[in-house]
Formats: sequence, C-alpha cells, structure tokens
Amino acid sequence: MKIKQKAQIVNKDKTSQLQIANKDVPDHWKIVKLGDVLREVNVRAKDLNIFETEQVPVMSLTKNKGLIPQNERFINRVATQDISNYKVIKKGQIVYNPFVLWEGAIYALKGRELGLTSPVYLVWEATNAEHSFLDFLLRTPQLLNEYLRVASGVVQRRRAVRKDVFLNIKIPLPPPSEQHAIVQALQTIQDTIQTLRNELALERECKAVLMQRLFTSGINNVSLKHTLIGEIPESWKVAYLRDIIQGTPQNGAFIKQPIMGKGTKYVNVYDIYQGTIINFKAVERMECESSYLVRYALKESDMLFVRSSLKREGVGHCCLVRDMEESAIYDCHLIKVSPNTKVVEPLFLTYFYLSELGRNNLVAHSKTTTMTTINQNTLLDSQIPIPPLTEQRDIMHILEAYDSKIDSLYQEISLVEELFGALIEELITGRLSTIALIQAEQAS
Repeated sequence: MKIKQKAQIVNKDKTSQLQIANKDVPDHWKIVKLGDVLREVNVRAKDLNIFETEQVPVMSLTKNKGLIPQNERFINRVATQDISNYKVIKKGQIVYNPFVLWEGAIYALKGRELGLTSPVYLVWEATNAEHSFLDFLLRTPQLLNEYLRVASGVVQRRRAVRKDVFLNIKIPLPPPSEQHAIVQALQTIQDTIQTLRNELALERECKAVLMQRLFTSGINNVSLKHTLIGEIPESWKVAYLRDIIQGTPQNGAFIKQPIMGKGTKYVNVYDIYQGTIINFKAVERMECESSYLVRYALKESDMLFVRSSLKREGVGHCCLVRDMEESAIYDCHLIKVSPNTKVVEPLFLTYFYLSELGRNNLVAHSKTTTMTTINQNTLLDSQIPIPPLTEQRDIMHILEAYDSKIDSLYQEISLVEELFGALIEELITGRLSTIALIQAEQAS
C-alpha cells in the first residue's frame, strides 16, 4: 500500500492551530476537518411535540457507557421537570459534552430510535462519513488529547471546547468501504468484550446467591434453628465480632501531605474495592515516618473495613490481607481487625462480610452526614454465623473457586480491551490494511 507523509498543520491563530499527529496514512485517504463530516442538529422536544416516555427517555452522557437512560445512572431525577427545551437525538447521531469532551464524553446514540438530552450538549449527524466510524474515531487517544489541548478557559472545571474549534480539528478519513470494514472489525471486538462482561455479571450474581445460601443454610441439607440473625444450621453458633478477634480494632494513618510514588506500601480505600484479597502488587507507595511502620503495620490475616465513604453502598466493604511480600500500612478511612484464627478462618470471615447478609447489617447501622460512616463499636457489635472450622474451610474453597473464575474473566476482558486499543490505533491510521476484511466480506 502506498504511504505518504501528511503534514502537520500549525498556524499562529489558536482557533486554527489544530493539528493531527504526524502520522503515516494511506495515500488514498483524505485529511478533512470535522466540519466536513459533521452537521449540527438542534431540534428541541417542543419542536416535535415530543414528551418523555419509556421509549423516549432523557439520556445521560457517560464517558464509559455512552448514552444511557438517566434513571439507570441516578436514583433521583437530575433533569428538570420541564423538558420541552431538551434536545432530540436520533439513532446514529453523535452527542458531546463540551465541558468534559477530553474525558471521552462523546458518543453516538445506539439501541433506540429516539432520546432526549441536555440543552447544554451539542448534537451532530454524520455527513460524508459513516457515523459508526466517527463514533470510534472521536474517542481515540489522539483526539482526546487534542480536545484537551484546544479547550479554552482558565479554571480546569470550567474549560470547554468551542464549537468552531471542534469543527476545525482535522482527522484522517478512509473511503466508505474501508470505514465500514474498520467498524466491523472494531465492533466484533466490542461485542466480544460485552459478551465477557455479561458472563462476568452472571458469575457475580451466582456467587452472591450462593453466598447467601452458604451463610444461612450451610453446605449440607441439615436442620435449621432460629437466631437473632435469621435461620442457620443447628450445629452453628452466633458470635459477636468482638469475641472472635485479637486485640481491638484500629483506624489507619492520617497523613496531611502525602508524597506518593516511593516509600512504604500504603493501602487506601480504592484497594479494598478491587477484590476479596488485597493485591499488593497494585498498591501505591507513600513516604511516611518510621513510627507509622510500627503503629499502622499490617500483618498476614488482618482484615480491613472501609469506615467512611461518599456513597452509602461503599461503607463497610472489606478485604483480607494475605501474601504480603513486604511491610505495609493503611489509610485513615479504614479500620483494621485481626481475626482469632483458633475460632474463625479470616477468609471465611471476609466472605461473610462481603455477602448480602454481612454487608446489610453494617450498612443498616451506618450514619450519614456529608459522608456515610461506621465506627469501631458498630463493627464489634455485628454478629456472625460460626460453623465448625472444617465447614468454614469447605465454604471458603467453594467461594474461592468462584473467585478464580471471576478473576479469569477479568483478565480475559483486560486482554481483549488491550487488543481493541492496539487495533483501533492501527486501523484508524491505516497502518493495518482493511483489504483482506473487504475481500472476505465481498466473498461471503
């Protein structure tokens, strides 16, 4: 395939000082402005006498999931009651938020014929280009960086990409047949990712149902008894957390001006949400006083609970400390407890607090002001079903098998997403030819 170098365009006037990365693109491709392939659409709900319905919902624009019905994103209504001035969007039209465009808030409407969106957003329809091709192209890293570069405004939160500036951005444009082939290739990978995500969601739902059964009925079909926490097998006991831990709970380290990137492993709230067991390889480092290494030291089989969260559902989440290769400390928004391994398996206890039964109890006793919090007494007063140690281990092994499958799915999704990222870069620049794809489609 013939290749020629496309010149980088740099002018003195910032409004036209828009550049496309200095890439090699196929000789028969064009370099065009977005204004050559997009036309603004400004149709309001009142213009077409359209009302909000289940079929025509108010759409929320997200940077990760695209355009989704607002009620799937927010519990409470965000849109105004009077939506007559909201913009009408049709299937295939592209919407972007000028204030966070560089974060990827630009998507085409898919999956429904009509929707309504904020009057602040801009709506476009494709002309002289396939809308699905533009939908992929407009979120490539090169263009996201370009949006950020040309955004105007002094304060970061109030910066925006002006419409005239957006329309002057230059992009590579292949012929229609190649646009279609690129879309088909990328969509195939996205469909694969979605299939894996659906499988992951199903596995997590199955695990949640299984956990509820295991912590209330056990493994075998045995007689049950009534307790303060509900029915449990007759051979089980109920214990307060205070009676099955060593020592007392402890809040983590408060560091006023953290210097991240070097020093000691520092477990924060984010790390707790990543899995059942803390992944220390992903934990960040932070410089701290030597006294902190003693006072806030973590050890094998410790458990960490989130004691404060901006979201109610985030509080009480827990994680197990295991497979440490070096010393580590933990953040002030976490509470550490040390299970007594003579009476309870730490991993069993962790799974219980990650179950609906365990989490609901903690969340129900949380307090909310600006943040939702639980204190040490709330944790100590929580009650746990305690099977014999052998049965605790059996339950652990069953749930570990589920975790292993879930982890494998996460890894598979990550690998396919990496493939998608690499492939879109190669296809959008023409470094990877679509001729074989076109020929295969024509042959079929």
